[in-house]
Amino acid sequence: MPTGAENLIEAIKKRDLAQKAYEEQMLKATGAQKKTQTLYESIIGSPEPDVLTFKKSAESSNRAAYEAYQAKTALNNAKISVAESEYEKTLDELNEKRSELSPEEFDKKKDEAYQKYVDTKNQLDQDSQDAYGIYQQTYLDNRKKYDNLINAQEEDMSLSAPSQTQTTPTIITPVVSAKKEVTVASQLSDEIMKMFQENFKDDPWYKDNPPKKGEDGNLSLSFKSENDMSSFFQKLASEKKDFIMVDGKTKEVMGYSKNGELFHANGDQFKTGDTFKPGGTKFDSSYKIPEKEQEQTQTQSNTMSSPG
Repeated sequence: MPTGAENLIEAIKKRDLAQKAYEEQMLKATGAQKKTQTLYESIIGSPEPDVLTFKKSAESSNRAAYEAYQAKTALNNAKISVAESEYEKTLDELNEKRSELSPEEFDKKKDEAYQKYVDTKNQLDQDSQDAYGIYQQTYLDNRKKYDNLINAQEEDMSLSAPSQTQTTPTIITPVVSAKKEVTVASQLSDEIMKMFQENFKDDPWYKDNPPKKGEDGNLSLSFKSENDMSSFFQKLASEKKDFIMVDGKTKEVMGYSKNGELFHANGDQFKTGDTFKPGGTKFDSSYKIPEKEQEQTQTQSNTMSSPG
């Protein structure tokens, strides 16, 4: 298995490639919008403005703006991978020095590293959402210009955003980097899958990211946000479904449910607004939900299994 340092090197390479692709796409988007603006200024005062030519130019500008948004999201996802690899590298270094650190100091440094990763990820996720807003504003500006041109005309034409075949979003949706991956191993896997499908049946995002059941009976669940994930697990817990949550990246326990209550890995009760995070205890087939006096540290999942 690659070390955190090795993963970091690869992540930086991918980030640099994504940076170059984004810069190239931004040049295209800027050029396309300038061309559309220049065309608009040249025909707005004309008795018979060439609306069709403007329509074609505006739609080209819309596509370029949307592709710039996609490139920005890809770049931010690559930056998040770098931050994640930096966190893994820090964990490797801390584990090497664990014997030199007190348990309190070890936990403090680990929590600080994890919080740095979370803060970076949240900032980049927001930046991707802001990039969508820029694309949306470009579309609205072009739409307004088009309406101005046809305002005095009777012909019925429409200037649209890039078509569905170009996967243009109609609303702002969480970026892929916010996606939470969870695995569920349980004798109740079929029941949990039905609950998952029922809970998110009205959200188009979940139709594109359906739950999957492997040959081993494990479920793979995807959540579009931390809030969706926490809310679903709280609902499972309230219905007396015991389970263990395990981080898909580190394979460390991050929380569990027992007797209708949801807990962090360290045994603290989970409260609305809390965030799960890896707790240090590796999960394997021998792991059992701790008794009250044995509850210990674990954390943020993307793997979840019920007690054996």
